[in-house]
Amino acid sequence: MTARDRETLKTFFETGDVPTEVQYADLIDSFELLITGTLEVPEILVSGTLFLGFDAARTDWISNNGSAALYRTSNVANAVYPFTSSGHLVIQPRTSQPRDIILANGNPPIPYLVVRPDGITTFGVGAGSPAAKVTMRPDTGNVGFEVHSPLEKLHISGRVRMNNSTEPTTPTAGGVLFVQAGELKYKGSSGTVTTIGAA
Repeated sequence: MTARDRETLKTFFETGDVPTEVQYADLIDSFELLITGTLEVPEILVSGTLFLGFDAARTDWISNNGSAALYRTSNVANAVYPFTSSGHLVIQPRTSQPRDIILANGNPPIPYLVVRPDGITTFGVGAGSPAAKVTMRPDTGNVGFEVHSPLEKLHISGRVRMNNSTEPTTPTAGGVLFVQAGELKYKGSSGTVTTIGAA
């Protein structure tokens, strides 16, 4: 059987027509073509695979009134990011203006992960804006724990707990902090171990 366009299907059911078995089969096979406008469905229960495909530029994507999209890149030419192959999953605000990308949970929704247009990524929980539990800044490479604007590579507001470990190998540069038998120690690139704090 053959999928037909809307106008062809109409000719099967004009006044005085007696549609054939084949024409009815074509109508059924063409059902997906009958939905061309806005379709509002309160709930869809799918036990198998649900596929929504729109155009050749971006495939497998779901759009909310043109303002947001979840899609898979179909080829390298469409992407600004330097993709080297197709099939990447992209979550993108579909607007010319920078927007946050938010993962939320609960009702009303509570943000748990926010990626801002300036690249700052925040993990946390909070109404309206997630509390800065973990913040990563792309401009400095700094990471903060409960610090929204970390001033060092690792900036922590609170205590740090370290478990006992064995003495590390000698680093080629810099040094390593570790705890051994409850003592806080430092090992530098010369191989010397210095005890900083007693058990």
